[in-house]
Amino acid sequence: MCSAWWACPTGSSLVWKSSRGPDPAYWCAQGYAICNPDIRGVVDSEGDSVLWDRQDGRDCHDLIEWLTEQEWCTGKVAMSGTSYLAVSQWFTAAEQPPHLTAISTWEGVSDVYRDLVMRGGMPDMGFARQLQDGSFFGKNQKEDILSEAERYPLMNDLWENKIPDFDKITVPAYVVASYSNTLHTAGTFRAWRRIASDKKWLRIHNSQEWPDYYDEQNREDLRRFFDRYLKDENNGWEQTPRVRYSLLDLEGGDMVNIAADHFPPSGVALTKLYLDGRARTLTTEAASDEGRSVLRRKIQSKRGVLRQAIRPEDGDGRLPKGSALGRSTRR
Repeated sequence: MCSAWWACPTGSSLVWKSSRGPDPAYWCAQGYAICNPDIRGVVDSEGDSVLWDRQDGRDCHDLIEWLTEQEWCTGKVAMSGTSYLAVSQWFTAAEQPPHLTAISTWEGVSDVYRDLVMRGGMPDMGFARQLQDGSFFGKNQKEDILSEAERYPLMNDLWENKIPDFDKITVPAYVVASYSNTLHTAGTFRAWRRIASDKKWLRIHNSQEWPDYYDEQNREDLRRFFDRYLKDENNGWEQTPRVRYSLLDLEGGDMVNIAADHFPPSGVALTKLYLDGRARTLTTEAASDEGRSVLRRKIQSKRGVLRQAIRPEDGDGRLPKGSALGRSTRR
């Protein structure tokens, strides 16, 4: 049985290991083969590396089709992993490799602009700088995401290329999310809602992506998913609730794996909260003009510096329709 995986975990009993992906010590014993490639431009791979865009998907499309030609492969390939190894799955599935059978994404950004560099419409380069300076090591060039964010602070074709085509993701998908991952939460829920697959399951856990991924019970749950779609076992997987969510209790009484047909579940009352900048509180009533939180950011342009007022409701990084920029000044 063939499966394409991006990585293998630390702590494996085998020497072929890395982090955030499935453990070959377990999965190979279940009849699966694991492929752990280096992406374009990393280590000895040719080309220049890119950070989370459709090029990743095209490369993995070719890898999957190559895998199916190997004598040990049944012709069915799946993907699994957390973080970067989840993000790459959105882009790959959107390229629709003919032999990609299923994906299992454990918390993954699905829009580099909104999830990584302009979170909430405001520049946030902290983790992007860690990625650029602390990874993607290879023999050729790497993408300069920091310079791109500075040069292109508003949505354009470059950032659109870093959003997968959700409408083309149609394979069975096991999606895992949480409420507390400051990098991946928004992107994971967005992707789960927007992918076109009619066979998609969402599980919202109450911990952190890595221990949740390697938890024995969760690993067995994932095996049932893969056994169903890669081995064609009639194991009743389709009876699994389409949504299983958690309720968090700060005193330690979390409830997990609550079954539902959709998310948010029925009976939930949505409450709109307003940020009061003066009192530093969230309230159910809009603050007065004196307490209203208004942030200002400078956008460098060829004509000068544009000063844009950003309010909490303006969160997508685009200029709100009809909004006025403070003024344009030349340097």
